Amino acid sequence: LWRLPETGAADLFIRRAREKGFLVGLDRFEVGARGFQQLIESDIDLAKIDGAALARARRSRKGRSLLRALVGLAREMGAATVAAGVQEEADLAFARDCGLQFVQGDLFGLPAPNLKAFTSAIPAHLFQAAAPPAGPDAAKRA
Repeated sequence: LWRLPETGAADLFIRRAREKGFLVGLDRFEVGARGFQQLIESDIDLAKIDGAALARARRSRKGRSLLRALVGLAREMGAATVAAGVQEEADLAFARDCGLQFVQGDLFGLPAPNLKAFTSAIPAHLFQAAAPPAGPDAAKRA
């Protein structure tokens, strides 16, 4: 994780990382006007929306709409999306409903000393296939 102070330095870093074959992600991606600007200004492969931003988006219909729009724009621009801080099944359902592609959080298990202990503690029902997100394209998919 690198913290870059200005857009010019970030652009140079991203270009050099890509030249070496790395993918580039943006952590603590903001849900709101700044998030749209970050997405437009940065050539990223992944946008990670933190748990606090996810919780704020859950509080209102407008927040949900804004998050869906941001996720849609990210997808249009070729960036995957991750919802961090998924603590309960309602968070997972919300992330799925908004079209986020990946999730992470304590719902899937707490850190464990080895992979076997971790994977055996994950509730299997959380990995059922989700329906595609609802929205204006839903009729086209049907």
